[in-house]
Amino acid sequence: MISVKNNLIERKLELNKMFIIVEELDGETGKIKEACVLKSLIFMMIYNSVESTISSCLNVVHDIIENIEYKNLNKEIQKLWSEYYFCGANGDNVSRQLTAFSDGMQKFPKADLLLQKLKLYSGNIDVRKSRTVLKKYGMLNFHINETDSSNILKVKRKRNELAHGEYSFSEASNQTTTQEIKAISTSCFVFLEKVIQLFESYIENEKYLNS
Repeated sequence: MISVKNNLIERKLELNKMFIIVEELDGETGKIKEACVLKSLIFMMIYNSVESTISSCLNVVHDIIENIEYKNLNKEIQKLWSEYYFCGANGDNVSRQLTAFSDGMQKFPKADLLLQKLKLYSGNIDVRKSRTVLKKYGMLNFHINETDSSNILKVKRKRNELAHGEYSFSEASNQTTTQEIKAISTSCFVFLEKVIQLFESYIENEKYLNS
C-alpha cells in the first residue's frame, strides 16, 4: 500500500499547486473566466484521485488473491469470481470454464478486468457506490460523516457534468468559491485516507480468506 499512499500524496501536492494558481487569479481583475476553468479542472482532478486510489487499492488486493485457491477465499470474493467467469456465459463457455476451474488453472482476475466486465464503477464513485464495491470483497462497516459524504457526491456530479458536456469548464464552477472547493478537496482526501486504512486492515488481517 506504500505506492498507493505515495500516489495520493503526489495528487494532493498537484492540487495544492493548482489552488495557489487559482487564488492568484482570484486576486486579479478580469480573470474570472480563467479562474472558473481552473476550478472545474480541480474538480476533475479530485474525482480522478478518488477513482484512481480505490482502483489502486483493489489492484493490491487482487494481486494478493491471484494465487489463492477459490475454496480458501471468503464467500464474497467467491461470488465475484463466479460472476466474472460464468455471468452471461453460454453452455460451451461454462463447460470450458468449469474444466479450467476443476484443474486449478483458473485464477482470480486482475482488478481492471473484473471492474470492466462486472461494471462495478466507471465515473460514478461516491460514498454510496464505494460501500457497495467494498462490500463485494467482504469489507463492511465503512463509516464517513455526512459532510464529507455530501462533498464527495458534489465532486462526482461535477465530474459527470463536465465529462458529459452539460456545462463548459468556465460555466461549471462559476458559482463555487475557491475556499468551497478547498473544503470539498479536504473531505475527499479524508475519505481516501480512511479507504486506505480499511484496505490495510483488510490485508493485514487476511479478511479475504475464508474464515
